[in-house]
Amino acid sequence: MQCPVCAETIAEGKRFCPVCQTDIENSAGSFPVERQAGGRSRRRASQPVRLLVLLGGLGIGILLLMGLAGLVGFLGPQIEVALFESRRQSHKQACQDNLQRIVLALHSYHDTYGSFPPAVTKNAAGEPMHSWRVLILPFLDGGPGDLDYRMEEPWDSPHNRRVTANTPAVFRCPGNDNGAKFGTTHYLALDGPQTVMNSQHPARLEEIVDGPAWTMMIVEGRDPGVYWAQPRDLEINVGTSFGPDGMSSLHEDGFHAVMADGTVRFLSYWIGADRLRQLATIDGGEVVEGI
Repeated sequence: MQCPVCAETIAEGKRFCPVCQTDIENSAGSFPVERQAGGRSRRRASQPVRLLVLLGGLGIGILLLMGLAGLVGFLGPQIEVALFESRRQSHKQACQDNLQRIVLALHSYHDTYGSFPPAVTKNAAGEPMHSWRVLILPFLDGGPGDLDYRMEEPWDSPHNRRVTANTPAVFRCPGNDNGAKFGTTHYLALDGPQTVMNSQHPARLEEIVDGPAWTMMIVEGRDPGVYWAQPRDLEINVGTSFGPDGMSSLHEDGFHAVMADGTVRFLSYWIGADRLRQLATIDGGEVVEGI
């Protein structure tokens, strides 16, 4: 027979274990032990006790998982809102960075030719040919100045339409996919009398008597439906109104505007049409504050 405590083999008729001296007749409820190196023994829990410990551990694990699931369920909407806000701010900053690259190119054009580019160029017959966006391609930091665009052909010639089928990233808002894959843009020039990029007479910096910091050149449009190479932008009477084809964006509560001094501002929809008209002209004599 074996000792119920140390599992030592005990000769028949012996009452005490020769190893641990356990009284065999009075040790029925004792836990068996496992022999260890050095002659020491380790008491081993019985099967029912080990089962209870295992079930207790599983129960605690289940409770922890339930608590974690409840916490995720409670915080889930807040996490989703935080992620959305982070993406929105990232798109807004990237849009502002695009416009900053554009305004630097506009000023480089001004330094080279003595004025800002016209919103639209025309041929000798008075037919629209190219957009200001095409004219500043050589001045854009990081390209795309290597497009095989033919200035001697109109913007919509078969050749030019092929090379302008996709909108360069700098001419579209990163958070706005409306029409971008079809070659349209989200950035428009203000055109017409008294505007900086007047197609008939583009302005020089010294002609902006209202102050370059208070005069808009480029505005953001949510879905203007204008191809980036197309010689069509916002006439001043349309450009000073809000809407998908006017001043608007998918950013919350406003849109970006490029000022003639090289700054990019985010203007609120609360600014009002009258103040927008003041900001759109170079020599209206208005004093614009609070933007």
